[in-house]
Amino acid sequence: MRIKRRKITKKTVTFFQVAFHFRPPFKILIDGNFIYASLDYRMNLKEQLTNLLNSSVILLTTSCAYHELRNLGDKFSGASLNAKRMQQTYCGHQKPKQVSDCFLDLIGKNNKKHFFVASQDIVLRQKLRKLGCVPLLYIQKGQIFLEKIPKFVSQKKTNEAQNVFFDKTNQNENLNQNQNQNQNLNQNQNLNQNQNQNQNQNQNLNQKENKKKLKRIKRKKRKLDWEIIDLDLK
Repeated sequence: MRIKRRKITKKTVTFFQVAFHFRPPFKILIDGNFIYASLDYRMNLKEQLTNLLNSSVILLTTSCAYHELRNLGDKFSGASLNAKRMQQTYCGHQKPKQVSDCFLDLIGKNNKKHFFVASQDIVLRQKLRKLGCVPLLYIQKGQIFLEKIPKFVSQKKTNEAQNVFFDKTNQNENLNQNQNQNQNLNQNQNLNQNQNQNQNQNQNLNQKENKKKLKRIKRKKRKLDWEIIDLDLK
């Protein structure tokens, strides 16, 4: 694998892990034509997908895909046998549907089960590409490729990340403002408390001084009274 393609693949896988919370082992949903193409090129799907995605993988198909291959005749018997050996994920279709419809139903709008989709069906890949939440794999010239991130998805996620960043920034600014206001309020409260304490101290001082003055006056009065008594006695 070329270094440039490896870097692009790694970037794409990382994007889906960060933006859409994909986690190993990656679930690869495979349709019949992809299985047929892999046999045509004599590929070991599990080994090559593991190397491509640099992670453990689980190969999955559906009963609809298996029935389609089985009904296509002897030419697709090898692909049908491989599909039969794969783990089948439940698609919920009692009667087999066309594989593209089966996969679209299974993926839904949000790809909640975090499937990679491996398909040679260009129309199916176009429909899934519009969802933006499905990593797409295809075979070309004997190699498996992971499609690049659609530009509209990358831009959308970038905008969402920026909005989250600005929201958090605004929240932090508001929090800081509230903290500053609380600090100012506490400072004012402390200042008022100090002023009240000073006033109380001043009042206490005044009371003490008044008591002292009163004592002095009483002493003077008693002294004067004694002097008057002495005069009377004389």
